[in-house]
Amino acid sequence: MDTVKSYVRTVSTKLGRKVVQVCSGLIDGLEYLHRHEIAHRDIKPDNLVVDGEFRLQIIDFDIAMRVKDEDEEVDDQCGTEGWMAPEVAKKLRHSPIKADRWACGRVILFLLNTFKKWDESLGTFARNLCNGNPELRPRLLLFGYMAPPHSDIGSVQAANRRKVIRPREELMKVDGENKKQKLGIGLH
Repeated sequence: MDTVKSYVRTVSTKLGRKVVQVCSGLIDGLEYLHRHEIAHRDIKPDNLVVDGEFRLQIIDFDIAMRVKDEDEEVDDQCGTEGWMAPEVAKKLRHSPIKADRWACGRVILFLLNTFKKWDESLGTFARNLCNGNPELRPRLLLFGYMAPPHSDIGSVQAANRRKVIRPREELMKVDGENKKQKLGIGLH
């Protein structure tokens, strides 16, 4: 696996063709962490790696922390200069989750500009994440950003949505007996 930063250094055409997929992977990965009440606190290209198929993974959890919710605030400064939300850089009390959102938007804008692969919807979402007011930064909902139908990530998202919506059977104990129960999970 190579870091996103190593691709940026060489302005790789390989990553350039998959930049929207990589950005979508960042959104989905960070949303997963936040849903599980984990703030990374150092989102930057050095802490993002991709495999041969450009599936993104977030690494380096040295300063990550568990939070009770997105509104919990801390007063410590951590992260990397240039990739920290304004409130973190100014050493103000801040929500680590909302600061992660800002850094996510910053990374997305950086990648789109570096590889000159402008995606209007993704760019708008990233600019909203970089809002100076943490309260106005949108949540990173699962599939909150939907790629245009003809982008390189649209088909991946559609396949993932089918997996999520497809009912599955689970065993459930009822009155001491194992019974099958269909669970339909959908997104609205």
